[in-house]
Amino acid sequence: MANNLSGYFGIFKSPLGLQPRFGNSLYCISDSNKTTLVCIVLSPDAIADLYNLCKTISYQYIYIVPISMDIIFSSSICNTILYLQSIKPNIKWIYPKKIANTVASFEDKEIVATDYVFNNLNGTSISFIQCDLSMNGILTETDLSRSLYDIQLFDGFQKIYFVNYYDLTKATMLYNDTTINQIHTSYDTTLFGGLTYKELLTTNISCRSKYYAHSFTDLESYEMILESSAYHTGPVIYSYLV
Repeated sequence: MANNLSGYFGIFKSPLGLQPRFGNSLYCISDSNKTTLVCIVLSPDAIADLYNLCKTISYQYIYIVPISMDIIFSSSICNTILYLQSIKPNIKWIYPKKIANTVASFEDKEIVATDYVFNNLNGTSISFIQCDLSMNGILTETDLSRSLYDIQLFDGFQKIYFVNYYDLTKATMLYNDTTINQIHTSYDTTLFGGLTYKELLTTNISCRSKYYAHSFTDLESYEMILESSAYHTGPVIYSYLV
């Protein structure tokens, strides 16, 4: 059984003037033949990178997994699929809720599911876990009405948890969960508040062995994490995906 490729296409948030391998935060899983591709979209800034990767000739089956379909994500993702569907007829997106006002010709691109198994990726699976946006008590009613999800990924070998909104209590709970091998979180930015990897390092939680950083806003921070054996960032596999 061939191994899957699993890692980041890019690991920054809105990089300026950086090389392609330092693109926006987009976590990908592909089979070794590069015929099936799953893209977990961790930042709304990743849409251009998502488009450029998905149009790669070899990929026949493409699944886009957004952490939110709030307006900051939805229009860009829908437009990306509309642009690509003529050359990639098997492109789809997966989300736990049906998106309202989807055009009729586009409905077959939508998979409504909280859990999904990719049988042609050695049983790789994802689960959506809705974030409790009320935990910090300072968000507006508009923020609280938005949907934001953590993603739990089993890539055929290990369980990776992409946490997108959390406080210290949740961080500790995830760290103590023995079924989770890695926890991935934004280094220094958030969509709707909550902790970041950088802030987590200032607490007394022993997070070094399981927490991994993505969505860096500067190259210096990324290089600091790479050079330290105490901290982690996920693998960048740009050159293997394109």
